[in-house]
Amino acid sequence: MIFAPFILALLGLACGPFIWRATWHKIEKIFFIALTVIGAISVYQYFGNQGITMIYDTLCHEYVPFILLMSSLFMMSHGIHIDIQCQASPIHNTCLLLVGSVIASLVGTSGAALLLIRPFIRMNEFRQNKTHLIIFFIFTVCNMGGCLTPLGDPPLFLGFLKGIPFVWPVKNLWYPFLLTLGLTLMVFYGIDHIFYKKHPPLIAHTDRLSIKIKGSELIIVLMAIMASSFMSNRTIYTLTLLCFVCGSTIYVRFFKKEHFSLLPLYELIRVFLCIFITLIPVTHSDWHSLKPYLSECGQLSASKFFWMCGGLSAVLDNAPTYLLFLDFAGGVDEIQKTPHILTAISLGSVFMGAMTYIGNAPNFMVNSIAKSFHIPMPSFLKYMGWSFAILLPIFMILRMVIF
Repeated sequence: MIFAPFILALLGLACGPFIWRATWHKIEKIFFIALTVIGAISVYQYFGNQGITMIYDTLCHEYVPFILLMSSLFMMSHGIHIDIQCQASPIHNTCLLLVGSVIASLVGTSGAALLLIRPFIRMNEFRQNKTHLIIFFIFTVCNMGGCLTPLGDPPLFLGFLKGIPFVWPVKNLWYPFLLTLGLTLMVFYGIDHIFYKKHPPLIAHTDRLSIKIKGSELIIVLMAIMASSFMSNRTIYTLTLLCFVCGSTIYVRFFKKEHFSLLPLYELIRVFLCIFITLIPVTHSDWHSLKPYLSECGQLSASKFFWMCGGLSAVLDNAPTYLLFLDFAGGVDEIQKTPHILTAISLGSVFMGAMTYIGNAPNFMVNSIAKSFHIPMPSFLKYMGWSFAILLPIFMILRMVIF
């Protein structure tokens, strides 16, 4: 079965830590490398010489620019040291998630996540329960925050390139954004308040709020990196490679002073190489058989578009999923006559990337960074338990209110 390597990759992420609890960290490298090789061989056997072209195009035009972008952001964000001194109370944590979600629409979810995750962790270094903090950071900053502008998330930028107006997201998605983010932050505040009262910080920070930013000039470079991700491939390679060199210099300068590890980057490179290669047969399959399931009483159903697009975006790359459902809806010109369908596709592809670690690249990176700080993070399946328990009810409310 041509989809078997991709399915095995998902099962490895989900079940590997349970099946080989003691040795998974040792065998996962071999597991994903082997699946990558098997996936490449399967693509060649199924598609023939065209499969070699598919692998080449995927590596050159998708995977390498993606890794360069994430590596540059990872390095550059390390050089920007944001020191937040305040009591790590539920209200302060909630405010940081709110601000981070808004910033994400300006510098992208990847940029905002890598810029704020370390300050967020350091701010809560004396809290005993930290796992839920990272989970909600992924929910909000890494995903929900990217829906207000095309700069926030790749699917919306692809829609902009196809002809959807730049201001369309903020004009049409601000209410779903505020509703979903507001409900999520309310749940977060309640959970964080319970943990805060049950296990107060071991050492209290000062009650006065103090924010210091070192390397603030690099924020401009960080924004340039994000801008490069929306340009031609040659420009992407040039700018991100330049920024990667700058980031490496910063690493040499700061690594003795700051908590830093390249392990999250190694893990991202390894796992997503496997995902990109094994995903080739999925993205090149004919999914038009789904069309009949997207209509109700002879008309396109916004609710079905929301759930089906979101469901695929949780396990596949949300950018091609977004384009696929735009095609189902009749293309950019036709879908602008039915803005509720475009709203459903946009929200599904952006919001539901939070349902799994691989639904959006920042999810996986933030998870790896948190583990490098020795924060116990849930496994793939346990994380889905959190997302299903918290986000599904919120998405159901969103669907009833919006659609």
